Amino acid sequence: MSLLIICPSRSRPEYLKKMIKSFVETSTVAHMVVRLDEDQRELYAGVEAPERVFLEYGPKVGPGGSINGSAYTNMVLSQERNQMALRPYDAFCAAPDDAEFVTPGWDLYALEVIKSFPGRIGVVSAAHGQGTFLNYPCVSKEWINVLGWYAHPSIYHFCWDTMHELLGDATSIVYAPKDKWLMEHQGLPQEMGKYGVDCEAFLIWCVLERPQVVQRLRAAIANS
Repeated sequence: MSLLIICPSRSRPEYLKKMIKSFVETSTVAHMVVRLDEDQRELYAGVEAPERVFLEYGPKVGPGGSINGSAYTNMVLSQERNQMALRPYDAFCAAPDDAEFVTPGWDLYALEVIKSFPGRIGVVSAAHGQGTFLNYPCVSKEWINVLGWYAHPSIYHFCWDTMHELLGDATSIVYAPKDKWLMEHQGLPQEMGKYGVDCEAFLIWCVLERPQVVQRLRAAIANS
């Protein structure tokens, strides 16, 4: 199985460098796509993309839009490192640019958990120090095919991971122990102007979409 980490980054190249370093040092098979806004090419000119990491530029659409764009583009550099090659991925996870991977082999652990889910329908969350809630949700391509999204299209930044947690509660969910997959997060200030809008979109999704999505996920499990 293959795993793609999606990292949207804006205005924080120094934090991103630390994030990429931690990813390379602790992972084995995972790839990473860093989504950057087109208007910040000069700012990120000093950020290098080592093996298994690809920097991708696009329009400024917010973290949620950048995450979805990366998840469905699925592009990494080919082995020749001089041309683009499409690569399908079996699992997807998002992480912010001010986070760092701590536990060696976390990617192999995440893939093993996903493979253990019936029909590969479920969610695995990294351990973190921000509270007792799901964060850095890792899900399969089967999960995304059912939902049609990784970060919900109505969300700019907040609440989409909580959507995965609710759906995981209704299907399968695993919270990783620290010795298997730990993330450290600086928790730098976010653009809070979208918080209320995202919360409203989240509530609408809970009432109107969530019940049908749960039924589709359970059907996918039954038919696996």
